[in-house]
Amino acid sequence: EAALDEIVRQMIAEMDAAWDGPTQDVGAFIDSAAQFLPIDAEGLQGWRIWFAFWGRAIVDERLRAKHRAYYATFAARTDEALRAAFPGLTRATARSLADAIIAAIDGLGVRATLEPDAWPPKRQRAALRLLLDPMLTHATRGE
Repeated sequence: EAALDEIVRQMIAEMDAAWDGPTQDVGAFIDSAAQFLPIDAEGLQGWRIWFAFWGRAIVDERLRAKHRAYYATFAARTDEALRAAFPGLTRATARSLADAIIAAIDGLGVRATLEPDAWPPKRQRAALRLLLDPMLTHATRGE
């Protein structure tokens, strides 16, 4: 469990560093989000640890509560980063976008962790851009 706590601590520190300051640029925001994918050996190891605890959390209420708390932190940090990067976003829109961004990263992370040879970093980044660019572009234009 200490390994999971360390992975989460690192992820939060990386979130704070990646999204430090306004960008107002959709592409730059997506590039920053891509660093949370399993695009290198260290990232892949972190995802494997995360999945090991995901599996246990299905049947362990204490771990499930811990995962909910971690996701609440991830969502809050992503929401804050979105509102800093794109000041015109409403709180509700930023929160919805944060949830969608986390879901996209989770989905790609699952595929890339289970099929690392089929999902090299370039493919992961391209898929993330395909998922996030239309959504963020639409939201930041106020449409």
